[in-house]
Amino acid sequence: ASCATVEKYDALSGQCYLECDSDKQCQKLSDQADAELSQILAQSQSKAAPKKPDPAKPLGTGVLYTTDSTGSETKGSVYTVSTQGLQPSLTAAHQNLWLLVNKLIGSQVAQQRLLSFEVFNDANNDTAAAVWRSDDPAKWHMSVNLTFASQAKKDLIRTIVHEYGHILTLSNNQVADVQGACPRLQLSEGCADQSSYINTYYDQFWKAYGLTAGQAGELSRSDAAELYARQPQAFVSEYSSTNITEDMAESFADFVVKAKPTGSAVKDQKTRFFYGYPELVALRDRIRAAAATVVN
Repeated sequence: ASCATVEKYDALSGQCYLECDSDKQCQKLSDQADAELSQILAQSQSKAAPKKPDPAKPLGTGVLYTTDSTGSETKGSVYTVSTQGLQPSLTAAHQNLWLLVNKLIGSQVAQQRLLSFEVFNDANNDTAAAVWRSDDPAKWHMSVNLTFASQAKKDLIRTIVHEYGHILTLSNNQVADVQGACPRLQLSEGCADQSSYINTYYDQFWKAYGLTAGQAGELSRSDAAELYARQPQAFVSEYSSTNITEDMAESFADFVVKAKPTGSAVKDQKTRFFYGYPELVALRDRIRAAAATVVN
């Protein structure tokens, strides 16, 4: 069921594959499979948390995380990520979510960047997934709503990609802890490096809104609504006008799950921004290959 219509399924390896006789034919089929995936995910929406928990405090060696120590308010089951795996042992349903996250963001990123993984099950909560940076600027906490695994899996996939966008653009290799005044873009996570993705994104797009670097970090709800009403074609979603970090994560999600836009609108330019980085294009290809196996 996860194969594209142009693909065959190998039951022995459990993999989808293209059956073709020439490079030209293979490329044509590959492009068709890619277009199918874009069409499937085209109407997906990020269901991200409007407010992230406060950074958690460090724990002692051997102590497992709980919702109290991560700062989470969803009160789900919290697992501590370690080199030995997740502790305590996951239930089958929670294991499937963990495998989904590993497929999309990569097992190495999950191991190196996540301190905890929480699963909650709340049909009344519009949040599909969330990440928030811990006291360690290299590490994050993550929560996933089990409800979306069956009811809105496309939205869950897009939201996990959105949250990965935060990890990718706001970790310590991109945004450092503030040491004195920040001469560049200052965010709640710290001071953006000169060559960071988000500082470049700010220079190209957010300066045009007449906001200073300090103002660009956080906007009030009314200011964000006004900005979106004034320039709706500048954002891939209304949520993305909240602040520069959400704008970048939403544009990154569009970059991954949709076909490359050809329009001249600012929101299209924002999505094409990521194509300027070969490492992100390669990352897009990997995530899309993973998403193709789990989207149905």
